[in-house]
Amino acid sequence: MDDEIDRFLGNVEAHLSAIDDLDELAEGKVMSVREWADLDLGEDIVLAAPGSEIKEEVINDEYMDLVREMEVGDWLEFIDEEGGIKRAKLEWKGDIIGEYLFVNWRYQVVAERTMAGLAAELRSSKARFVDDLPIFDKALSRVMDALIRATKKTAH
Repeated sequence: MDDEIDRFLGNVEAHLSAIDDLDELAEGKVMSVREWADLDLGEDIVLAAPGSEIKEEVINDEYMDLVREMEVGDWLEFIDEEGGIKRAKLEWKGDIIGEYLFVNWRYQVVAERTMAGLAAELRSSKARFVDDLPIFDKALSRVMDALIRATKKTAH
């Protein structure tokens, strides 16, 4: 029970932090270009050369069909190179652009995938669907979703 409370409180703290950031933005307290440049985002951004395109190989098979049929709220496990497992819920699905956004229990973004990239991970067993979530976890997830939706409505 303490873990669930910690998760809930962590989610509330994240939302309050986001609201504080919006307040600072409204008050004109924004980061300078130098502060943005000094941020460590944990990954390098790679841009394509002008006129070139980065294309992912799209294989239309049963894995691509599984990805297309995914619904917001579906859970996956992502397996890293060391065999570590990270569970994540599909929080947003951009059908038009083929982008998928996954969050953890604290609603922190843990993965962003393209349709082809996600299908490739399923194909190579670097990702798999989670079908055995305990009933309590499913219920908690639904309650958290409802709280987040209610928070968003009251913030507007």
